[in-house]
Amino acid sequence: MVQPPGLMLSNPNLVCKLQKSLYVLNKLVDNGLLCYLPFSSSMVLIKQEHVIPFSLKKVLIFAPLTEINNLKAILDKTYKIKDLGDLNFFLGFEIAGKKNGISMNQRKYALDIISDACLLGCKHVSTPMISNTHLYQDDSPLFTDVFAYRRLIGRLIYLTNTRSDITFSVQQLAQFMAKPTITHHNVALRVLKYLKGSPSLGMFFPTNSTIQLKAYSVVIELLAQTLEDP
Repeated sequence: MVQPPGLMLSNPNLVCKLQKSLYVLNKLVDNGLLCYLPFSSSMVLIKQEHVIPFSLKKVLIFAPLTEINNLKAILDKTYKIKDLGDLNFFLGFEIAGKKNGISMNQRKYALDIISDACLLGCKHVSTPMISNTHLYQDDSPLFTDVFAYRRLIGRLIYLTNTRSDITFSVQQLAQFMAKPTITHHNVALRVLKYLKGSPSLGMFFPTNSTIQLKAYSVVIELLAQTLEDP
């Protein structure tokens, strides 16, 4: 297969090995309760409308307590798991459960980005972008390290999971991945200086709120189509 842009591998003749065909998912459904795809390093479980990703060492579950306990019993019987208790850190997210809700932020992830840019000692700014800033493909010199720019913007995109305040700025910067200029890189550094002032800012989900979070993925759509096929 042709390697995608940005992927640098020493062996260009590598191929992808299909572990399990998606069309056999309907055979894995156990009374409509649970189905899973075994992989060497990770797994995706599907419980009705819930997608539950987990690795060999961490588990992230959003479900009623009884279902959580049932799932842990099934996993322990098959894989001999260790219950690490309440979730505190997962994939760069810091999660804290309180009586009145759940708080979530990416403080450490944000500080790692700032540290990699050598900006931990900088003065923070009050806004991620100067007002009335309009980015375009200008005539300023091109930024020499294109891969560093792409990596920075990619990490900032992931940070927008809990930092919606930088979403617009990051979206603007992401339009210049092909040929970023020094101007674009300087604007990206300003976003980091803004994050320096409030790395712990995140989201809070109160227990008495009626807000419902909905997430969709291609896996769910394909699964539905597969189960509907005769």
